[in-house]
Parts: sequence; C-alpha cells; structure tokens
Amino acid sequence: MLTVVTGPFHPDLEAALVSQVRSLKQGDPLAPLAIVVPSAQLARRVKWLLAVEQGLALLDVHVLTFHDLAKTLIKESRADQPAGADGILREELLRCLVARGVPGSEAFRDWAKMRGLWGGLWATIQDLKEARVDPASVLSAVGEKLFGSEDPERLAALFRLYAAVLSTDRDLRIADPDDLATLAVEQIPGSTFLARMRLVCYYGFYDLTQGQLDLFKGVASACPAIVLFPLRRESPSYRFAQRFFEAYIQGMALRVEGGPASPPAKRAPGPPTPTSSSLTDEIAPAVRGNCRIISTVGPEDEVSTAAKEILRLIEDQGFNPMEIGVVARTLDSYLPVVRRVFEENQVPFACPVGEPLIHEPLAKTIIRFLRLRVESFPRASVLDVVTSPVFRLASILVEGGGELNPAAHPDQWEWITRGLGITRGDPADGSLGEWRRLERAIQPSLERSDNGDEKTDPGQALVTKQMRLLWALVQKLHADLSSLPARASWGEYTEQFVRLLPKYFDLPAWSDAQQAAHDESVQAAIRGCLDSVKKLEVLGEEVSLKDWTDLMVRALERARLLSETHQQAGVQVLDAMGARGVPFRALFVLGLNEKVFPRSIREDALLRDADREVLARDLGFKIPLKLDGFEEERLLFALLLRSAKERLSLSYQRADRAGRTLVPSGYLIELQREMGSERERRIKRRPSERWAEWPYEPLLLTAREMGLHMILRDGSVRAAWHALYAEPELLAQGVSALQGLESAKAGLTPYDGLVGPVASHWGMLERRGAAPTSLERYAQCPFRYFAERVLKLQPLEAPESVVELDARSRGELCHAMLRAFHERLKRDGRPIAEVSTDDAVRLLADVAPQVFAEYEEDNWVGYPLLWALAREEVLWLVEQLVREDLRELRLSGYVPTLFEVEAKGRFDSNLPAPLQAIPVRGILDRVDARKDNGRTVLRVVDYKYTQAPVLKDRDLATAALRGFRLQPPLYLLAAKEVLGEPAVPESAAFYFLAPNRRDGPVDRSQLDASCWAGESGVRLGRTLTLILDGIRAGRFFILPGGHCDHCEYSEVCRRHHNQSWWRARGDESRKALEGLHALKAPKADAKTENAEAGTGKKERKKRGG
Repeated sequence: MLTVVTGPFHPDLEAALVSQVRSLKQGDPLAPLAIVVPSAQLARRVKWLLAVEQGLALLDVHVLTFHDLAKTLIKESRADQPAGADGILREELLRCLVARGVPGSEAFRDWAKMRGLWGGLWATIQDLKEARVDPASVLSAVGEKLFGSEDPERLAALFRLYAAVLSTDRDLRIADPDDLATLAVEQIPGSTFLARMRLVCYYGFYDLTQGQLDLFKGVASACPAIVLFPLRRESPSYRFAQRFFEAYIQGMALRVEGGPASPPAKRAPGPPTPTSSSLTDEIAPAVRGNCRIISTVGPEDEVSTAAKEILRLIEDQGFNPMEIGVVARTLDSYLPVVRRVFEENQVPFACPVGEPLIHEPLAKTIIRFLRLRVESFPRASVLDVVTSPVFRLASILVEGGGELNPAAHPDQWEWITRGLGITRGDPADGSLGEWRRLERAIQPSLERSDNGDEKTDPGQALVTKQMRLLWALVQKLHADLSSLPARASWGEYTEQFVRLLPKYFDLPAWSDAQQAAHDESVQAAIRGCLDSVKKLEVLGEEVSLKDWTDLMVRALERARLLSETHQQAGVQVLDAMGARGVPFRALFVLGLNEKVFPRSIREDALLRDADREVLARDLGFKIPLKLDGFEEERLLFALLLRSAKERLSLSYQRADRAGRTLVPSGYLIELQREMGSERERRIKRRPSERWAEWPYEPLLLTAREMGLHMILRDGSVRAAWHALYAEPELLAQGVSALQGLESAKAGLTPYDGLVGPVASHWGMLERRGAAPTSLERYAQCPFRYFAERVLKLQPLEAPESVVELDARSRGELCHAMLRAFHERLKRDGRPIAEVSTDDAVRLLADVAPQVFAEYEEDNWVGYPLLWALAREEVLWLVEQLVREDLRELRLSGYVPTLFEVEAKGRFDSNLPAPLQAIPVRGILDRVDARKDNGRTVLRVVDYKYTQAPVLKDRDLATAALRGFRLQPPLYLLAAKEVLGEPAVPESAAFYFLAPNRRDGPVDRSQLDASCWAGESGVRLGRTLTLILDGIRAGRFFILPGGHCDHCEYSEVCRRHHNQSWWRARGDESRKALEGLHALKAPKADAKTENAEAGTGKKERKKRGG
C-alpha cells in the first residue's frame, strides 16, 4: 500500500505532489487527503503551492506536521492525555531523581554543581527516549560486555537513571512531544480520521525518530500512502537521507519511482557509486551565472548588503518580496540585526521565529527584581528596578502615602547612592545593611571637601527629598521580598511572585486589559514561564528561594516571543531547518563561516558514538550518531542551493565587529574552487568606500547613510539637508566642531580648552577664595582643573568595583584616627608633654574601634579580609607617627592646639594688585603653637598618606615654585589669624605616613616662613600669578604627564588625540606653564630637613655635644 517517489524537492517532488493532489481531486473534488510534512514552514509552502500557484481546491485537504497528526489522532480518541513536559521540568526532574538517590544517580551526584550538567544529561536521555531504548535489555547487554566503553559502570548508571525517568513519567503521567507519536500509534485502528482518508501523503522528510517511524508505519498499513522523499542517489550530499531511506523506507515500498525499483537484497552491497561529488551540481544551471559570494566585516554589513540587493530586486526587477528568502543556519545572532537593518531600509519581511524574551527590557528588569533578596539587594539591581519605565513608581508612592507632585527624579538616585558608598544590604542577617546610609543622610547638612571647598548646595532640599523617596521605595521592596519564606514548594513561590509582580510592574495583560500586541506578547511569555515553573509542583519538594529564582531566570532566558511578522507578506527570513523544501526566486544565505554553517559538532560526552553504534547495530535501536551531523549539515546546504530558482547570494564574515579574522565555511571554499574565486565581492569596511560601490547605490541609501556619506565625501553641511534631518543646524555645528578638533593647524583653539574668561567661576574665587589644592591642579594640568573646578564633574566610582581602600581612603582614616587621639587628650585635659609613649599607644587602641566602625558605617570598605589588613596598617602607621610626634613635641616645645580648622588669608604684595584680592583658604590638619620670647609662634602640620615620599616632597621650596606643593606656603598665609590673637607662622610641615618607606614609615618635610621673603618670595609670586592669570583668562588646555595614568578625568581627556597634542605643542601659554616644572629654589631659601635629623641636632646641642 506504500508508494515512494524520490528526487530533489525542486522540481521533482513538488511536481509529484501536485500531480497526486490533482489526480485525486479530478475524480472527486471532495476526496479527503492528508499531507504530512516535517515542519510548519513547509506546511505553509505546500498550501501556497497548491492553492495559489496551482489553483487547486483544498476542500478536505489536511496539511499537518507529524506533531499535528499525533495530536489529531489522540484528540479523536478522547483518551486521557498526559501533561506536557518542557525542558525546565525535565532538567529539574533529573536533579530531583539524583538528589533522592534513585538507582543510577550515584555516578552523577558529584557532578551536580557542574554548569550545564542537567541540560546535557537530559539531551542524552532524550535521545534514548526517542529511540525507544529498552533499559532492561540494554543493562543486560552492559552486563554481557557488548559495549566497549572505558567506563561501563557510568554507562550502566546512565541506563538505570533513564529507567527511573521512564518510571517517573508513568507515575506522574507526563510526556514529551515525541511521546505523543507513540500514544497515537495505539489510536490508529479505531481512527475515523484515517479511515476516511483516500490517501496519506508524507512529503519532504528525510529522517524520523523511532516514535515517528512507528506512527508512519502504522498509518501506511492502515490506509493508502505515498512518500515523497528528497533524495538524489548520485550525490554524496544526500548520504544522510540515503542511509535512512535504505534502512527504513525502501523495504516497505511496493513501488519506488525516481530511483531503482529492485529490493535491496538484489543490489550489490554498499552505497551506490555517485556520478558527481560537487556542491555546484546542486545549483540550477540558470542560477550559476547569478551566484555571488559576498565577504563582509561584521553581521551588520552582511545583512545591509542583502537588504540593498533585495531593494534592487523589488524596485528594479519586480520581484515579489515573498519570492525572496534570507536564510541563516540559526537566527539567534542574526534576527536582531535583520530586524533593525530591514526596518531602516523599509524591507518588508516575515519570520516565523520570535526573538528571545531576554532581549526585552521588561524581562531583564523582572530578572533583577527576582534576584533582589537572594543577592542582598545590590545597589545596581535595585536602581535598575525602581528606575525602569515599567516600574509602577507613581502607584507605589500613592500606596505608600507618598506625594504625587513631580518630585521623583530617578536620574539623581544613581549619584546619590554612589556618593554614599552603598553597595547592598547585609547578606548575614538579610537586613538593609548599607542602605540605611540613606536614612542617616536624609537630614540636610553642609558638606565640605578635603581642601576646604564650601558646598552650600542650594538644591540640598531637593536632594534630601530624593533620598527620602528612594529610602521609602527600598524599604517597601525589602519588606515585601523579605516576607517570602526561606523554603517553600515550587508552586508556593510561584504564587507569591504572581501576586508581587503586578504590584510593582505594569502588567495589564495578566488582567485581560487591552494593550499593544507586542507588550501583550511579552507579558504573556513571562506568565508562561511562571506557569512552566509551577508545573514542578508535581515533584513534591521544598526548595530554597535561590533555587526557585535560578530556575525562573533560566526559564526566562530560554523563552522566545511569538513572532509578530509570521503572517506578514514579505521577504522570508528563515533558519536552515525551516527553509527545507521552500523554493525562492532569489536566496540570500548568511553566516557561511566555519563552526556556524556547518555548525560545530561534537560527540556526546555521556554516550559516545561507539556506544550508540552498539545500540543501533547490535541491539536494533534507532539512535543517531552525533558525528553523522556533519552529513546532515551538508544535506541542508545542498537543499538550500537547489531551492534558488534565479539568484543566489552566499555571504560570510571575513572578520567580526572587532576586526578579528574569521574563517569561511568549507562549503564556500569548495564552491570557490569549482566556480572560481572571481565571483567573490568584498564589501569595504570604511563607510566612505562602502557606500560608493555596489550594492550601495545612492538611491538605496537610507537618510542616515546618505547624510553620513555626504559628510565624509564633502565635509560640509548643505542646505538640502533640511529634508533629511530635523535639526540641520545642530548637525552643522557638530561637523564644524569635528573639523576644529581634527585640524592640524598650530595654535590652541576653543576646542582645546581656550574657553575664555569664565566670569561666574572667577567671581566665585574672588568671594570664597582659592584653595591650594585647586591651584596645584591647574599647575599640574589646566584641563583637569577645568573639569573638576569649573565644570564640577564628579568621577563617582561604582562602590561595587572597589576591592580595597585606596590611598585617599587610607589617608582619611589616618586623619580621623589622629583627630580622635588628640581630641581625647584635649577632652581628658592631659598635656601632650605628660603623655608617655605607652599611654599614647593604649589610647590609640582605645579610639581605633570607634573610628573604624564610623568609617565602615558610611563607606564601602571592600573585601572583609583586605579591610582587616587595611585597619592593621592604619593603626600601625598612626602608632609610629605618634611615637615620633611625641618625641619631637617634647624637644621642640610645640603643643598641638587646633585640629582640622578652617582658615583664611590674603596673598601678600608679591602678586599684582588685581590678584591680591583673591583670598586664600584651606583646612589645616593641625596647628601647633609655642611661646617664644613672649610671642606666639605657629607651625602648620599636614598629614600625607603615601606609599613612599617622592622626590618633590623632599624640597618643598622647589615644589612650591613649580606649583606642585602650594599647601605649605599658602597655609602659612592662612594661619596668621587662625588663633584669634596675634601669632607668627614659623613653618609648615608635611608628615608623611609611608608604609613602604625604606627608612621607616614616618617622614617629615617642612618649609620655613621665610619662603615669602627675598628672591624666593618674588619667584613664588610669579608662579601664583601665572596660575591665577591662566584661570582668569580661561586657558584650560591639556598638559600630559606622569599624573595622567592616575587621573580621574582621563576618560574625558584627549591626551591621546594626535591633533590636539600637535596644536598644544607649540603654544606659548602651555610652554610657560610647563616651564614652571624646571624651576629650582635658591639653596639659602630651601629648608627641607628630615625631622629626625633636625631634632637630633637640637638634642645634641642641649646636651653640649
């Protein structure tokens, strides 16, 4: 009752199908007919072929996939159908079986934490299921040592686990899609659907699973059947299909057309000798002359080239878009690019494959929401959730009693949390942890910087309100998510999140509200993932919230949206499997690179091909060999070549987006060898060259491409651009700026930092004063000063990226420790001269825990171990400094009097009159005082944390002249009135805490007040004049140097831009500022002495030595 027709899809099998339908319908137009095809896309093609191209009536003609046929037979019988099982359920079922210790699980228990284990294990067991392998007979074969496996115990464990899966399927009444074929076989004898079929036509398949094969045999024995099988016996490209045909189909046939009719027993053994082994023979002769091989860089150029050629075919040659195909081996990497490029070029297209759900912003946001509690409310995830457009911010504020005025500014929450050093909650107890810094920071307070800048922010009230709103949101999130139990069943957790998600996110599709089709599809897919996870309730186990979250995230990552373009009339965008049997007037095959098409194929690590061959050859089970996939890949490519009727374009990427070289597919190399390499067209990478050649004709360029092409070609903005751009003036300004930036003319320009006087900034300096640190910044690099002081850019590092405390943070801790030490002494009323070294060390140990705790409460301190090491280092450094300090204070007679006090002064007469009005201000770390002949003498002390003092710190007079160290001389000016009574500043000293210093961790360097007298004072005035004049004139050019490697503003600096460097090279103002770096203080004025040596000399004098 079975007839077989072999041949290629086009034209042989399509003609045979049309002939069968026409002959059947001629005698009886109502004759029932079933056509069974392997894919939904081929079913669509068959309907189009018969109804549109051939004009045949399709009354009572049923075009079904194998899966559709099985469902039809089961539904007809009204039998109780088992529940469907997806990949998520299958993988978790395996994990559960292994966790419960079922037979066979012992070999996999140690692998449980291996990434991808359950997916790989299920793929192997699925192969065994689809082959209908009998576990008892296979285990017997293992015992008889029929398998040559190197690890028979592991192989036996795999088969026992497979047996446990089959038993569980029966107990839970769950089934895979392929199991439906087996269930449908039982319904064939009583099927009225099959009984009334005049003919069942199997069209286009070349391989079946054992279940599908059993269903095929049952149908073929129950009613008249014909098989239209794609096979060219003379071509080795069809070897994969030929092997299946000879093993399972040919022996069933009463008649074989299109091939030898003799049964296999009468033929010579072995495959027939092919008359041709060339892929070129699969290309129709009329197509070979129009076959092109395209080489591009990156997928965007590959798809764009196809889009331009498609437009030419549609516009110039009248091709129907539905007659054009764009095919890739898989669409995962190409679909987003195809969608974007085709929409930009206005190419209509239809694709049966939807994009991954994980590409949708809503899905990404929900994943972060699900992980909040498990990951202890990390800062970045919390902000991503509460600032998402789909987050129900207004509704939540109303529910929480918040205000509805436009006070919420989520854009500010990022820098607020960075500034407070918030990284996450407390993972130890599940509390809000560092988020409580928001609560403590809500009360407005004035801030100040380390160099004394005032920051009386007029928008402090607004900032406080934003902190209050964010704190309320975080509290609400924490309260709701913390209410979830630590352990629950799969279904219980799912129900909890089904309740929570609509509360925080706009999900109207869950309540049947009307909305856009795309949004509805996304929300339905998310709900489908939740329902999929809920099915695991049948396992009857309790899991942790982390286990539930991890599985739900995997479900969302695997899910795909329903295609929104499937039913559209346009270019057919398909993967290679979906394109089987579909003809095209013009075909574009993308991604012909090695390991892409053909795909990368490996043996199964759990069931090697040698073991699979024993199952197939010796035990009779139809299980595929993994390495046979190479032959199927070649068959797929041959089918694509034959599906092109008039034009064929084969493209590959010679390099990826980053320029890394890629290898073309071996299929292309074979075709080039046979057809000639001159067929290859290389698409240029440079836009200016690419858009001037085929296929980028001017009329086919998009508005964006045309505009950029004109800019690159002409370098100017034309009046006609008003038709292309909404704001041509803005574009013209941008082009002008680029021309200025790329100019090689000598001399600095406004684009290099010559912005001219900034009246608001200079006025601020006149009112508030100049801090020494800011002037040092200008001397080091004017652009850095501009970014930091004029533009007030704040490089807020993400707290999560901090591994350990940097030098600045360690310095702040040292300052805090010393301040706490001296304040305790002052509070206790103990003169410093009476404090012994041992008492000082004990006192430091007493204040240290509170200092460290207060710092940790308000700052992110990195990893716990590194934080502990940093605390030890800081305490040790401060102890060493206090020991040295006590000894020096006893000898010098100085008494620490003020700590971290703000001071203001005036420049002396060494500066020009306009600049003398600029105040000097700063925060003095410590002011020491002593009496000398009835007058009060002061010494300013500034603490510096550094790994080791650098050369400039040993000669502070020279460093001041060069603009590197302006704190000592300017602090001497600011300290004159700091005590509120007449006092004479004598010196300014740097106390260095340097853990890596060879001669000990403490070093001192000081500058005498005489630096302002004589020649040194004049020269120091010139340095300050040059700096202040540059600020007043608005000269903020780049001045690269060794500091650039550590500059926080290097990302916005053009120091590596050749043209900017060339223009700055010969500028006189830059030369003058750079000339400061070569100055040197006179010997008589440079007083930089090591404190230990100085105090040692004094001690020897007192002893008469």
